[in-house]
Order: sequence, then C-alpha cells, then structure tokens
Amino acid sequence: MTSEPEIRYLLDEHIPHVVLAGLRRRNIDFTSINEMRLKGIEDTNVLALARELGRIVVTQDSDFLVEPLSVESHAGIVFVRAGMSISSVLDVLQLIHRACTPVEMHNHIEHASSLQ
Repeated sequence: MTSEPEIRYLLDEHIPHVVLAGLRRRNIDFTSINEMRLKGIEDTNVLALARELGRIVVTQDSDFLVEPLSVESHAGIVFVRAGMSISSVLDVLQLIHRACTPVEMHNHIEHASSLQ
C-alpha cells in the first residue's frame, strides 16, 4: 500500500531561521532559498524552482500574492504575514503538512493567518 505524497516546503529568504529549526524538530521536509545559496533570486524563479522540486513556497513577501498570476503554474504558496509568532507559523505549516496533499496545494495560495 502506498501513501499519499507529503507536503514539502521551500522557505523564501525572509522566513526567520528559527522556523527552519522548528520544522526540523517536527520532521517536516523543507529546504530554504538561503540554504540553497540563492538569496536574491527573482520571485518568478523561486516559484519555478519550487514547482520543479515539488515544494510549496512559504513566504512573507506579498509580491507572491501577485506573482502567481504571471506564471504558468506553481506548486502552492503559504503566505505568512510579518508579525505572526514563530509558534503560530510552525503550527500552520504543520497543519497544512498533515491535512493537505501536494495535489490539493497545486496553484493554491493559503493565507497562514486565516488558519489560526
């Protein structure tokens, strides 16, 4: 019996490092733009990379709320508003990880603050 693929994340460069540590503690698969040494990459390239890697972008950059309109498709976006507590961000990402599949997130934008 095969299980559904799990959500995997690509964290944009502005997501605090403590979120990465929290995701590691929760055994959630992620990578980050900073760890990939791609800081400064254009938003459309972040979306293309995430699509290619099958990862959902986690960002605080409101440009990502407009950018998807200019790209063919994306793997999904979780928009985290600045000022959300780290624990809230981690709870939301864990909730999405447990409740959604990559197929459900395809071309979908989730506003993390609406899940609190």
